[in-house]
Amino acid sequence: MRGTMLIYRPLQPRPTEREIERALTPDDLKAGIAGDDLAEVPGFKSVEQDGEMIDCIAFCDGEAKEKRLAVNAAATIAWDQALRRHGLPGLARPNGMPADYLAGPVIVLFGDAEFMAALRL
Repeated sequence: MRGTMLIYRPLQPRPTEREIERALTPDDLKAGIAGDDLAEVPGFKSVEQDGEMIDCIAFCDGEAKEKRLAVNAAATIAWDQALRRHGLPGLARPNGMPADYLAGPVIVLFGDAEFMAALRL
């Protein structure tokens, strides 16, 4: 089992990367987002890594906006790109204003089939 965790933090232009060689628990994921309300980011199903598109799953703190955590611009851009790659409208409204955004830390996970199967909580 091998996987990779990208941790997007507010005010950082790039995620940090960590190799994972075991199944992650919900507590591991909560620690990654630094919150208790673990939520899957809808539609964030692929990410660009080293010029290649990779299937992934992303998690955030579902209460990040209510907690008034900082906007996570890099993760929001990656989410918008993922939505568009999958034929969805993305995060921009017709008037150019954002329809949604991510706040606080966001983790993106990808890896081999065994790693990804273990993430289905």
